Amino acid sequence: MANAVKVEGLADIRKSLRKLERTGQSREVTRALKQGATLVATAARPFAAHGKTGVLAAGWRAGASGNKAFVKNKVPYAGVHEFGGTIQPKGTAIKIKATPSATRALEAKEERIVALVSDAFDDLASRYGWR
Repeated sequence: MANAVKVEGLADIRKSLRKLERTGQSREVTRALKQGATLVATAARPFAAHGKTGVLAAGWRAGASGNKAFVKNKVPYAGVHEFGGTIQPKGTAIKIKATPSATRALEAKEERIVALVSDAFDDLASRYGWR
């Protein structure tokens, strides 16, 4: 189960953003969302489990599309390290304790991300007379 940040009024904001997307004006918000996701991806690296190679820590990437941002890791075992679980290589069960690097990074950078996105919305509101 993935952790998420709940934002009250998000449905109304997304509806307004869809209108902006049709006119191409939401790029600034998308940029701010990606900046926030990049903060999380960068901050997740030191929290990640470090094996011999450091591939898991180096694998965190940020992205944004439209009015959504995400942080992902393409390393196949990233999910089990983030959330914990049991793997069975060669038939032997190995329990892996959760080391929630992305979750910890999100919590550490939450205020900065909110500020980035808020500033982007304020800029749009000022520019287009929404106030």
